[in-house]
Amino acid sequence: MPASKAPRRKSKSATKSTLVVLCMLSFMAIGAVAVVKKAPNVEFSFSQFFSIYAPTENAAISLGEVTLGSTMSAIRNTQPGATMGVTRSGDITLAFTDKASAFMVWYSEVDSRHVAYKARQAHTVKGISEDDYIGGLALKYGAPSLATCSRRVTDGIRDCHFSWWIKDDIRLDLTSRQRTKTRNSDLQVTLQITDTRLDLKLQRKTASKSASVKMF
Repeated sequence: MPASKAPRRKSKSATKSTLVVLCMLSFMAIGAVAVVKKAPNVEFSFSQFFSIYAPTENAAISLGEVTLGSTMSAIRNTQPGATMGVTRSGDITLAFTDKASAFMVWYSEVDSRHVAYKARQAHTVKGISEDDYIGGLALKYGAPSLATCSRRVTDGIRDCHFSWWIKDDIRLDLTSRQRTKTRNSDLQVTLQITDTRLDLKLQRKTASKSASVKMF
């Protein structure tokens, strides 16, 4: 009997140690957030505090009505007024406005089809604090893999950037801007989802073409 109780005591001790470490990391992260928000003209990286990442299994790969991997017709059907453009690398873009949000979608040819590999949404959030907005995303996607903030001395504007790996090679980036000297200031938010695997493949393809042109 004594031999069977020993592992239990060891297990409880390990559990307590883990909880203590997690609590310490949480307090450190909260303290770092407070420092950045109070100290002027400071840039700080939170990445070291968020080493634990636990995304949800059903993490979405859509932004508004844009789904990565979808064709242009998916947007054309719902946004017939979308403006088409072409990037320097030859990718097709569609830009449109929906519910006070400005969207931009990048398409590239994959297996003879132009599919969306990147989408961006810019909008202004009213009636919610930056902490609550970021906290909502953290609850959905887990701790960010990257988090930095800076505040300017002259006008008190705070800029933040957060990144999440939400599914396989899909990355969600968020940039926010808010005036800290104004009470209840609106929060300007830009969200972007990117298929990094396809994006990197396209970058290499573009670099290869540029190198070939320079040779001639």
